[in-house]
Amino acid sequence: MSRTSLSGRPDAAPAAGSKALSRWLAVLSLAALAVACGAVLMGMLVMMDTQIEMNPHGDPLVRQDAVGFRISAWAGISVVILLLAAGTVGAWAAYRKGRNRLSFRLSLLAAAPIFLLMIGIAFIYLGISP
Repeated sequence: MSRTSLSGRPDAAPAAGSKALSRWLAVLSLAALAVACGAVLMGMLVMMDTQIEMNPHGDPLVRQDAVGFRISAWAGISVVILLLAAGTVGAWAAYRKGRNRLSFRLSLLAAAPIFLLMIGIAFIYLGISP
């Protein structure tokens, strides 16, 4: 039985995804998973580091700064993980439907935080400060 659209005409078969795009999405998915795990690890390290400043007998302004730092750190981590997840899942969904251009564009959404992280590491390694 062939598929038909709402107009009653038969739908065209979805375009087959290219092997290069499939490989790109596989590599991107693994890199996104690694970066997401690293981001969660950084969040846990921030929690451990600011635990010292959360001393109830310490300075209340220091506690307030620690809470603000935790919130801003986890907000940044959440944005990175959201971009990685949306780009990766969206790219695979578009690839499955045969929309290769959309799939590649959505994969760039997930690749942006990874590339920015790599550029930041390169700047640190080279000693370049903003």
